[in-house]
Amino acid sequence: SKSDKRRVVMRTEATLRVVLNTPVFEGFALDRATDRSVRFQGINLEDEKNYCTFLARFSAKSDLDNLAACLGETKE
Repeated sequence: SKSDKRRVVMRTEATLRVVLNTPVFEGFALDRATDRSVRFQGINLEDEKNYCTFLARFSAKSDLDNLAACLGETKE
């Protein structure tokens, strides 16, 4: 069956090591910090009861726009 659960997963470019793996939960929102960076809350993998704030920076604005399109509308 197809699941509607989504996750944000980020890997390092060279080794493909997972550096972020958090579910997209109810109330999940992107907050654009700059035209090429975004802030969002994610679940702390060491303590799943706590949330962490992440700041992701992109080399191109279009990459950030693609992420926003995949996750839904962002807060400006």
